Amino acid sequence: MIVASEVGKTYERGELTVHALQGASLEVGSGEFCSIMGPSGSGKSTLLHLLGGLDSATTGSVVVDGHDLATLPDDDLTKFRRRRVGFVFQFFNLLPALTAWENAALPLMLDGQRMNKIKPRAVELLERVGLGDRLEHKPSQLSGGQLQRVALARALMADPAVLLADEPTGNLDSEAGAEVLALLRSCTEDGLTVVMVTHDQNAAAVGHRVVHLRDGRVHSSESIR
Repeated sequence: MIVASEVGKTYERGELTVHALQGASLEVGSGEFCSIMGPSGSGKSTLLHLLGGLDSATTGSVVVDGHDLATLPDDDLTKFRRRRVGFVFQFFNLLPALTAWENAALPLMLDGQRMNKIKPRAVELLERVGLGDRLEHKPSQLSGGQLQRVALARALMADPAVLLADEPTGNLDSEAGAEVLALLRSCTEDGLTVVMVTHDQNAAAVGHRVVHLRDGRVHSSESIR
């Protein structure tokens, strides 16, 4: 599902050149839950952004769901991100003026689909993540764990091939974090590919495999099935 080959990413900051990734290679199979760990500055989030088409590689190639991301025109890349990749972030990134179901429905709303057609899907997903009784609640009325479950429902809304999670439990207590991790793991039972960046060894152990980055390169890969 994911093939990143000898990926490099360089940033120019004034006179300083930062090598965030230096020849990192990674393959993730369909239905696999891959956890990525590493010290700060090792390139974890940079790699995740490249896999989701949020940024482009300086060198190497990234192929996701059969799409070589470097070859996609901007419009096609936007559609790819909206339809084939789900994102879950540490800080939820929900819109405060929208209800839970409206936030969950947002990807298909942006894709031009009618609200009356997509609401049942949003409701179904919120019920799946245990928020069937919070459909009309706005983010300010929800706990951190509930916010992240709304974000997970939103990530699943377009039935993506890949779900990318960047520190999804970073702002949650241990109980809420465990619930979100269990939901992420359950998604792979339906064939969804999950890649998660985390600093938490216990969170990483929920996946099928742990990949360690160091100095912008893949240092090791350990199966924990």
